[in-house]
Amino acid sequence: MFSNRYTFVYTGILVVAVAVVLALAATLLQPLQTRNQKVAKMQEILKASGETVDAKQAEDRYNALISAELRVDEQGVVKAEYQNQNGEWRQIEGDASVKRAFDCNMKAELAKGEEGLYPVFVCADGLYIVPLEGKGLWGSIWGYLAVESDFNTIAGVTFGHKSETPGLGAEIATDGFQAHFKGKKLFEPTGEFVSITVQKGGEAKYAGDVSHAVDAVSGGTITSNGVTAMLRDCLRHYVAFFEKGRGELGVDTLMQDSIVEAALPEPEPEPVPAPVVKPRPRKVISDSASQPAASSSTPAAPAPEPAAQAAPQEPAPAPAPQPEPEKVEQPEVAPQTVETPGDAQTASDSDMDSKKGKKQKPAKKN
Repeated sequence: MFSNRYTFVYTGILVVAVAVVLALAATLLQPLQTRNQKVAKMQEILKASGETVDAKQAEDRYNALISAELRVDEQGVVKAEYQNQNGEWRQIEGDASVKRAFDCNMKAELAKGEEGLYPVFVCADGLYIVPLEGKGLWGSIWGYLAVESDFNTIAGVTFGHKSETPGLGAEIATDGFQAHFKGKKLFEPTGEFVSITVQKGGEAKYAGDVSHAVDAVSGGTITSNGVTAMLRDCLRHYVAFFEKGRGELGVDTLMQDSIVEAALPEPEPEPVPAPVVKPRPRKVISDSASQPAASSSTPAAPAPEPAAQAAPQEPAPAPAPQPEPEKVEQPEVAPQTVETPGDAQTASDSDMDSKKGKKQKPAKKN
């Protein structure tokens, strides 16, 4: 039989050995665990922007899509900015003591209140992604929300949870539930921030603009209410940043694109130069036409009337210049008189009448 002393010594040695092994395993596996958490976080951020990638491609795609990481305060002021330079994220602006957004703990920043510096991930395609942190029924819930360049329209979301009920509250992590948030609005047309409400009945039972309502998870009312509170409490810290971004656009981005286009002046059309009208070429008349016509009993045909000048038309492209026709010179022809037998007989009759007239005496008047 073993004594009690032996039992205690044996148990103590065994406990110490197991503790050393566990500590050694945790130390050796720590880099791998950190790596897996980092990759999982990149995948969630990319999913919010609309891209789903596997673990092997997550880091390369993240460095290609995310152009900058910001830390902003509640007044919308950027306190630090990091950019990817040759595969390494370096700070290019702000306080050197401020960590990059990817290494920021959102829950810790929310606990600071007005002194918190909140992370923003800027996408190369114009999206802005912000992290979310809240509480569900049984534990923590979190997520990421992407807004479009108008700082109002939701481009996509992703949610996660620690221990929500499978088939009920855990449904917030499904693609079907998250798809309802795409296209929803955070602000009213007046500029008032209203966030998104997740409630039973969704748009059908929402009292205001349905662009701010999403249908709740069936049987997961408490978790759905937790999502509503998470969106409201986290996004209110970014309201000033969103308003500044909207103001930098120079137009009210809450209006429709058609209204914006109508407000812009249309370019004036360039004036069309008047066409150059060139004189028509003159008709060539031979020198023989200017000579006196020969005496004849047949009357000469009337000269053709000059063509009426065409009335001025609408401005049209100027015709291509044409060479003027050369003037054809013809030899002068002396006028000739052609006597016909009829003309000779007529002349003799006239002479006889004149002679008779001289011999006749005028008749006396009664």
